[in-house]
Amino acid sequence: MIKSLLGVVADTVLPQQEAAVHMPIFPLGSVLFPGGTLALKIFERRYMDMATACLKSGSSFGIVLIRSGAEVGTAAEPESIGTVARIADWDMQDLGILQVRVQGKERFRLVDHTIADSGLIVGEITAIANDAHEVCPEFAPCVQFLQKVHLRTGTRAIDADHFYAITNKRIGKYRKSDGVRVAAFEDPADGSLIHMNGGVVHQGKLYGFHSNYSEIPMVSSIEVFDTATLKHE
Repeated sequence: MIKSLLGVVADTVLPQQEAAVHMPIFPLGSVLFPGGTLALKIFERRYMDMATACLKSGSSFGIVLIRSGAEVGTAAEPESIGTVARIADWDMQDLGILQVRVQGKERFRLVDHTIADSGLIVGEITAIANDAHEVCPEFAPCVQFLQKVHLRTGTRAIDADHFYAITNKRIGKYRKSDGVRVAAFEDPADGSLIHMNGGVVHQGKLYGFHSNYSEIPMVSSIEVFDTATLKHE
């Protein structure tokens, strides 16, 4: 199994041209952005074999948001846009559970995919060119602030007494002391929110990180919520 996977993950860097390459795909309920990091807890055999092959060869795999299905069990239906993930660090404190931290590299388009006997998705992918952008001088302090926020946050935000679980259109507020949920927010199916994947609490407000992933062109926004009621402002 590992030997065959090594053949799949042999191409570690996407070519600059539009030629398609094959890469193992890890569909998730979270998004990995280029330059970002994501912590994963791997225990299913198909992904353990994939990660082992990547570690042995120094190669990468692709992370794609789930369109339908679940992270565990039967292979999920992936979205068409994803990000190349390279394992930056790993640990196995508990037998059978591999903990890895991956770093996002290039974006790619999932042209086609097949499902191996193990349940692993193998994608045919092409590279997506980086968006041209520049930072206006007047926004330089905002860039520095967001860089600090990125280092402190993930799919949860915290304050003195609570933590906030954030996923796509939903937010749950939980007491740290006993884990009981004390407030919740859910955007309607036809609402304006598409994908929230993190946030930060500051002076009584929860600032949620929102995007229209995996649509192109990508658009991002900061969504503001009252921490007491989780009312969307």
